[in-house]
Amino acid sequence: MHKIMIPALVALGFAACLLAPPARAARVEDVVAACDRMDAAKPGSCRYVVTDKGLGGCTRVGCFYCPADGSRDCYAMRTSGKAQQVDVDKIQMKCNRGAEGWCK
Repeated sequence: MHKIMIPALVALGFAACLLAPPARAARVEDVVAACDRMDAAKPGSCRYVVTDKGLGGCTRVGCFYCPADGSRDCYAMRTSGKAQQVDVDKIQMKCNRGAEGWCK
């Protein structure tokens, strides 16, 4: 029984990763590194500023915000056109227009 359960659990976990929607939030360190990579590869493709309220930035498809609340998370704030997420290099932050209120 044990030999059957392990492959089944691995397959289930792999399928969940493939079918999972983009993350609503991303770690601030990852977003800053990804934005720096994007801007180095194509200048002007990603910019951000740091203030006492947090870190905010934009790519060509939308903007993100990382509040200085101790969570160390960044959220999609605005998207352009029909985009439902903000992509920063390979990081995807899904737009949530609901209760969290992060997207406008």
